[in-house]
Amino acid sequence: VLFKDKSGTFWVGTERGLGSFDPINAGFMGVGASGDLSKGIPAASVWCFGEDVSGSYVYVGTDNAISRLNKKTAKFEQYFRNKKTNNSGDATESSILSLHVISSDELLVGATDGLFALQIRGNSYSFERIQFTNINNPSNFERVYSILHWKAQQYFLATRGGVVLYDRATGKFTVFE
Repeated sequence: VLFKDKSGTFWVGTERGLGSFDPINAGFMGVGASGDLSKGIPAASVWCFGEDVSGSYVYVGTDNAISRLNKKTAKFEQYFRNKKTNNSGDATESSILSLHVISSDELLVGATDGLFALQIRGNSYSFERIQFTNINNPSNFERVYSILHWKAQQYFLATRGGVVLYDRATGKFTVFE
């Protein structure tokens, strides 16, 4: 995945981590999965990026978390998804495939297992599942590949089942067939 932030830095997400290219100041730098999570990301595969309005933070969606990079301090913070298990005890997929930054402390998150709101409150955070209401066969729409802000509090979601319009204000979903 490719992303360009407000400062002009290019970000590249791969199966081996993330890279950034700042053509004016720093050149090319790479960051992979790290044992020190303040200096890197928790998983090698990077699926998506986002940035807050101020340009202070870059968000990175990985296989098991969202990493928030403070661009001033060059430190990462990690927001892990709680892995759920299926009946056999195996971990189910929960990769972060897409995200949309609403504010530096609030994100819409598209994952392999649904749509979530990430709320960051100081040193704590929570992922809240957003239920697909008023949709026939909602499980067909749980894999959220992309989130695109349309207007006000309305977002288009590219899902396994097709395109869905989500209205945050009302909690309603509209399927486009």
